[in-house]
Amino acid sequence: MSGEELTDLDGYHMDRESAAELLASTGVGVLSLSAEGESYALPMSFGYDGGERLYFVFLEAGDESLKARFADETTRACVTVFEADDDAERGGDDWASVVAKGPVRRVETDEWDELREALADNAWHPSLFTAASPTGGVTGYALRIDELTGRHGGGYEFE
Repeated sequence: MSGEELTDLDGYHMDRESAAELLASTGVGVLSLSAEGESYALPMSFGYDGGERLYFVFLEAGDESLKARFADETTRACVTVFEADDDAERGGDDWASVVAKGPVRRVETDEWDELREALADNAWHPSLFTAASPTGGVTGYALRIDELTGRHGGGYEFE
C-alpha cells in the first residue's frame, strides 16, 4: 500500500475552524465520562456556543442519575462527533470526525440562558424531550473545550 493510500485511510488533519463547523452542524455525539476507574459513554444531543463550550441537558427520571453521577466525578470528559457517507462512488472516504476534550461541570442558574441559546442553535432534540415528564428534573452540564481535534477523508466536502 502506498503512502498516499495510507493517508486516505487515516484521513487528513482538520483545522480548528473546520472542527468547530462540524460541532455546530452536528448537534449529537458520544459523551464519554469516567468515575472510579470505570468509563461510561453515551449518545447525547448537545448545544455548541460557537466558541469554547458544549452544553448538555440530562433528564433525571429517578433518585439517582448514572449520567449525573459520572459527570460530577469526571475531571476531563470527551465528546466525539462524526459524519460518514457510504456512497461507493466516493470510495468510502467521505467522512469526518471531531474529538472535543475538557472539564465538565454542572451549569449554574445564571448560565441557563447560554445553555438554552446553544441548544436552540444546533442541538438535536429527541422526541424524549417532548414526550417525557421527568420526575427528578433537568440538570444542565457544560464542557469547556480545551482540546479540539479532527480528521476527515479525502472525499469529505466542507459546507
